[in-house]
Amino acid sequence: MPDQGIAATAGIARWCARMASFGMVVFFVLFAIRPEEGSEGFLGRIMQLLPALICTALLVLSWKRPLIGMLGFLALALIYGWWARDRWDWVLAISGPLIVVAGFHAWAWVAGRKG
Repeated sequence: MPDQGIAATAGIARWCARMASFGMVVFFVLFAIRPEEGSEGFLGRIMQLLPALICTALLVLSWKRPLIGMLGFLALALIYGWWARDRWDWVLAISGPLIVVAGFHAWAWVAGRKG
């Protein structure tokens, strides 16, 4: 029978990971809805929403399986870090929060294994 303290920690860790993932979705949506001059059309708007859609898919997939969230958000951080390696300010602004979200999922995974 698992200890109640461990079960509570696992629940807190799980919800922290979920809320952090949702925060990343909102973060990317805010980038996509910024007003710009000119019209990008439907395809351009979808391309700007693609990071938010990917994070939403990861949130859904990792709802009960935090290992998927940990690996997915870490992979996104590394891929973006490699893609924008010439702009360290961009890498820190985008990959940094993705690594934090991956860390929350890692905490949830470890806490869930102990519980």
